[in-house]
Amino acid sequence: MIDDMAVYIANLGKYNEGYLVGAWFTFPIDEEDVKEKIGLNEEYEEYAIHDTDNFPIAIGE
Repeated sequence: MIDDMAVYIANLGKYNEGYLVGAWFTFPIDEEDVKEKIGLNEEYEEYAIHDTDNFPIAIGE
C-alpha cells in the first residue's frame, strides 16, 4: 500500500510569490531530495503538501 502513496510538496515561499514550484514524491521520502527538487534553502525554508494520491487519510497543509 505504501508503494502507491504519493504527496505533492510545494515550496511555500515561492507559492506565496506566485510561482508553483513543487514535485510529487513517493514513500519513503528523502528530506534532502525534497529540498533539492523544490528549492528549499536559507531563503525558502517552508513547504506545504498541496495534494495526495492513494492516501488512506486526509492530509492538510
